[in-house]
Amino acid sequence: MHYWIDGYNLLFHLPKTSGSFEEKRRFLICEIEKQVEKLSLTVTIVFDASDPAQNHDTRTHLHSLEIIYTHPKKSADDAILEAVELSKSPSQLCVVTSDKGLSTKAKALGAKTLPLSDFLSFLQKKQKRKASTKSFSFQDSPREIERLLKIFSIPPKDI
Repeated sequence: MHYWIDGYNLLFHLPKTSGSFEEKRRFLICEIEKQVEKLSLTVTIVFDASDPAQNHDTRTHLHSLEIIYTHPKKSADDAILEAVELSKSPSQLCVVTSDKGLSTKAKALGAKTLPLSDFLSFLQKKQKRKASTKSFSFQDSPREIERLLKIFSIPPKDI
């Protein structure tokens, strides 16, 4: 599943924090990237244009997170819908947004959608599951270890 996140929709959904708008956006990108990396997800986060001088979309990557800034005459919604429309398998795309209009259009094009709160819950659950599987460790009992040593040990050679 490839997740397409409506970047500013997510940024404005999160609790208010101090700092400049740019600092908040950079923090959001770093946090999403950490989750993407830990959970091995395929994610593209799309923001409306950041540089009015650009006349094309700009794409960049922070490790495995793809970041798109649209050109000034194109909204993030339009860029996401374009990606869904051009996809050979839109059912493998999930648009993450709380924008009802974007969600409705993405569904009509065959993509799955997730509200932001559900996506954030999904990340938390997936991270907890991954942590619980890592914390499980198997250990043989001392009796089993002794038994296995007897079976596989090679007697010392007589010198």
